[in-house]
Amino acid sequence: MKSIRALSFMPVVCAETGKKIGRVKAVHADKGLHCITGLWISGRLGKATFYPKSSVFMLGKTAVMISGEKAKGETGEKFSLRRAMNAAGEWIGVVTNAYADPETLEITRLEVSRDVFSDLARGRRTCRLFTVNEETRDVTIEEEREDSV
Repeated sequence: MKSIRALSFMPVVCAETGKKIGRVKAVHADKGLHCITGLWISGRLGKATFYPKSSVFMLGKTAVMISGEKAKGETGEKFSLRRAMNAAGEWIGVVTNAYADPETLEITRLEVSRDVFSDLARGRRTCRLFTVNEETRDVTIEEEREDSV
């Protein structure tokens, strides 16, 4: 699994030529947080270009491989912090990170931070079963079991 937070500022390489294109500036995910829809790549002079999911070849350990054309318009929204709720509708924390499959770009887990003291004592929790309210962008955690990443 590849952490979305770890993708930030990772180098991007063209799969055909082997040359460095730039660095990952932002990650876009679909509204339901099911998959990565594309990446913003910063290039020369700080100008960013959007590459859709179809252009992303693989999320490697040290670089992202791109093989395809850049898109003219962006699709999706940047991955950002969201409120995490339990099934009863009570606030339980904040979604701080997501983990995606390096080849399919599907988001398989979310990382939830309860508060600073709980994070220090027990670490952040990850969950596999979740739903997203598209109007409020709140994430409902279906299971509150700790998983290892």
